[in-house]
Amino acid sequence: MQMAGEAFARGAGWIERSVAQDLALRATYVGWRFGAAALLYAAITFPRQRGYRAIELRGGAIVGAFFTLGNVLQMAGLRYALPSVSAVLTSMVVVFTPFAQYFLLRRRVSATTWQSVVVALAGIVVLSIPNPSAATPLGLTSTPPIPWFGEAATLVASVLFTGQVLSVDHFGKGVDARRLTLVMFATASVASLVIGLLLGGAALYSRATLAAVTSDPHFLPVSLAMVAICSVGAFHLMNTAQPLVSPAVASVVYCLEPVFATGWSVVLGTEAITWLTLTGGGLVVLAMVRLARA
Repeated sequence: MQMAGEAFARGAGWIERSVAQDLALRATYVGWRFGAAALLYAAITFPRQRGYRAIELRGGAIVGAFFTLGNVLQMAGLRYALPSVSAVLTSMVVVFTPFAQYFLLRRRVSATTWQSVVVALAGIVVLSIPNPSAATPLGLTSTPPIPWFGEAATLVASVLFTGQVLSVDHFGKGVDARRLTLVMFATASVASLVIGLLLGGAALYSRATLAAVTSDPHFLPVSLAMVAICSVGAFHLMNTAQPLVSPAVASVVYCLEPVFATGWSVVLGTEAITWLTLTGGGLVVLAMVRLARA
């Protein structure tokens, strides 16, 4: 994702860019990504994209709105924080969601789930310990315009993702997940493109930018993977399976994100593996095992 975004920035001449330009860049890329995902998903699930009900349209739009705002902020924060730190802060959903389920939805959270939340949170704390030895020469993080900007943006994104989890739980029951997912993709695409244009992203549609990104050796393969695997595949599974469990349980499962994010960061050479990352990741996996054996 970072590689594709930087290719996009080079094409627009936005190597040294402002915060607004950075957000415009990332929002525009998200809009393109989910526009392509909507087209691909519609083609795959075409026989089921008929007979929409109001709840599917409303639910998909609300889920898409929460996701869009959270995703743009998460990607903005990712420029100024290591991938593992971004994933850790995003995973604060594991803290927000059980409390939201208990206090907002008035639904009980089981003792086993609370235990898994505590273990997962311990893993998150370990992963968030300052770890300079994890940085590598291939790191893509930048100095933030103000201290902790990346972390703050990602934490707000985590609150929005909590809203997404609760919305999927609320609207996902008794609807066709394929229709809700397609509306989510369409909403995410349109909303992201609008945000990008409002922040000055019109320059990204120039012929020079389009020529630069299509000629970049990383842009198309990474974008295709983002569309097919990280969008169509991942969100179809998420919107289909998440309503089968409680929001609190789902939030613990989503804590595997920092484990996978750190693993891919190590594989791609943007971060080095350390005992801290191994210990933190192990605790998150242990939380999952505890939940699975309940």
